[in-house]
Amino acid sequence: MVTLEYRFYGKDSGGSDMYYVVLAGKSSESKPTTGIVSGSRFVEVNTGKTYVFDGISDSPAWNELVFATSEVSGG
Repeated sequence: MVTLEYRFYGKDSGGSDMYYVVLAGKSSESKPTTGIVSGSRFVEVNTGKTYVFDGISDSPAWNELVFATSEVSGG
């Protein structure tokens, strides 16, 4: 795993440092779930998928970033 960006964000309620991160690695690598803030990113270099960290929910998780597309039909 490679860290592309690592920026101090602030402290959590327990006083621990929190960081905004942008990471890149293989899909087989474990993505971190502690010490990072929501909105952090992880790019899987072997699949091209991008994930966004949700640290606000009851169970912090990495969710795939999906872009909506609209189909244009001629008519």
